[in-house]
Amino acid sequence: MKINEASYFKESLALLKILELGQKDLEEGKTKPFRTAFADIRARIRESGRDIYGPCS
Repeated sequence: MKINEASYFKESLALLKILELGQKDLEEGKTKPFRTAFADIRARIRESGRDIYGPCS
């Protein structure tokens, strides 16, 4: 197997594992609608007092 083929195979396998984990989360009810998820994230940022639109520190 050539290096490029091995690298492609390794990356493909990693993506399949990520998909498998996502499917498992769905089956176990560990997901939420994206609007809810982003609203939760925004609330946590507000609570932390960080300015998400200001310069990075």
